[in-house]
Amino acid sequence: MSALQDAVAAAKAGRIEQAEELCAAILAQTPGHMTARLLAANLAVSARKPATAAAHLHHLIQDPQAAGDILHQAGLLLRQCGDASGAVRALERSLKNSSNSFAALLDLADAQQAAGDTDAALRNYDLAIEVNPGQATAFSRRAMILLRARFGDPRAITRSGTGHRGMITMRTLGDNGRFANQLFQYAFLRCYARVHDLEVQVPDWVGAWLFDLDDPHISAALPIARESPDLAASLRPGSSTGASDCDFQGYFCFHTRAYEPHRDFIRSLFRPGWKFAGPLSEIVNALRPGGRTLVTIHLRRGDFGYGKFWIAPESWYRAWLDELWPTLENPVLYIATDEPAVMGAFADYRPIGHENIAPIVPGLAFIEDFFILSQADVLAISNSTFSFFAALLNTRATTFARPDPKAEKLVGFDPWASEVLL
Repeated sequence: MSALQDAVAAAKAGRIEQAEELCAAILAQTPGHMTARLLAANLAVSARKPATAAAHLHHLIQDPQAAGDILHQAGLLLRQCGDASGAVRALERSLKNSSNSFAALLDLADAQQAAGDTDAALRNYDLAIEVNPGQATAFSRRAMILLRARFGDPRAITRSGTGHRGMITMRTLGDNGRFANQLFQYAFLRCYARVHDLEVQVPDWVGAWLFDLDDPHISAALPIARESPDLAASLRPGSSTGASDCDFQGYFCFHTRAYEPHRDFIRSLFRPGWKFAGPLSEIVNALRPGGRTLVTIHLRRGDFGYGKFWIAPESWYRAWLDELWPTLENPVLYIATDEPAVMGAFADYRPIGHENIAPIVPGLAFIEDFFILSQADVLAISNSTFSFFAALLNTRATTFARPDPKAEKLVGFDPWASEVLL
């Protein structure tokens, strides 16, 4: 067994001092032994010796032979040591030969944000989103940078946790799915807490800005409770079955009959906050001057495109619109999409898109798109939680339509009595 293997075994067994001594002996003989130096840095972090850890890590990142994975790990450890600028240097070098560009870009953007370089952080969050559009973390952190730059911190916490029989949290809120997935997760937390008399604690997330939500931040590490089908039944008013003092993880996109008893409560949670209510109402009013019928279509194209994330063709929407349009009174068409090229398929209807609207927060066009969908008179969604959740909040529409893979066309549906994805 080599000295390095002995050091690793000692570290795993919790014999930190012995592991440190073994690493020191290796490095005294071979100062360029990168694996031993990285282990020594990890041990110093575990022993709460940030200066010692940082010395090892800076030695690593100055080594021209350091491999990308070593530099990546060094950058993450430097973040833990509070050395954001050192982390940036390590992660920039790591990115040049990284086999996982998404993780490298995300970690670099996080370090740049911690170092105060928000412009660089935004650029790398954007690049991370290009590499993996369906991954939520970069989307959420980018959005929060822009919201904080525009409005400062979100609404101060005013809801108290006193008087409840327990607590639930969701540390992954913001990481498991993008905007509307987060709305489903938060709706689950609040409805579950409402039924079982529990306090809700969450991390920073975009909903705090958009909806003036004022939940306390997470104050304790609780055991993980993963999503399971029986949790849908626990949302029934009066249900006596349910866990407490746990950290929920999952997506919670249950069949909406589970959420229907909480319809009014959910809609009350997701009303635009004071920063957004007025400007968003002005945008919608401008789209329907003189009481025009506002027809909206959501065409999401930046998705995985396989399995349950399949993408319906524009031709289905076009056929549906051609049949419906003549029956409407003075209609106007708004298309919410992440791919402007699809607008051409509807050119003769003179569609309006978010490029025709002055954004409240530049770079976050999803805010206006989502609200417009939720206020439409006619709404055709995509196979996406984004427009599905907008349909749940919509109290105006007389027609809801969605693509059906079996029918190969758009069909009517009830948002409060449907599967979220088909």
